[in-house]
Amino acid sequence: NYGHILFSKFPMEKQLVHDVSIPNREPRAIIESLVNFPAGQVRVIALHMGIGIGDKVHQLDSLREIILSGGKLPIIIMGDFNQWLGKSVENKLIDLIKIPPKLRTYPSFMPVLSLDRIMCTRRIEIVQMNCLYESWIASDHLPIVADIKLPK
Repeated sequence: NYGHILFSKFPMEKQLVHDVSIPNREPRAIIESLVNFPAGQVRVIALHMGIGIGDKVHQLDSLREIILSGGKLPIIIMGDFNQWLGKSVENKLIDLIKIPPKLRTYPSFMPVLSLDRIMCTRRIEIVQMNCLYESWIASDHLPIVADIKLPK
């Protein structure tokens, strides 16, 4: 209902939408799917977090529960974490995922803030990650593209 989607060129199964909205705020969700990559199955999670500190605490706690509930499959997490300042994302998730370098994605016409991320569990290697600067006109956030190496 508000522009948040997860799609893949590889087959997807078990799509789940976890409502992590806060009453009287813009709706928020964590979308989860099992994606059947040629190298194997991976849990892929897309999210768009709220901007309030209390919202983010609730949503990061929900994300932790989702990550921990999935067994041993590797996980890719991506989306707008809306982390303007501080290290709430890193502090809440450091024991579960690799924290990659932050890329400046907002505002797209002159990015100074690192709101958007692609992260993964330790079994996945991010080989390369960058922003598509030429896409600045399409959104107020720059898209991030990552080359990843899945476990064998």
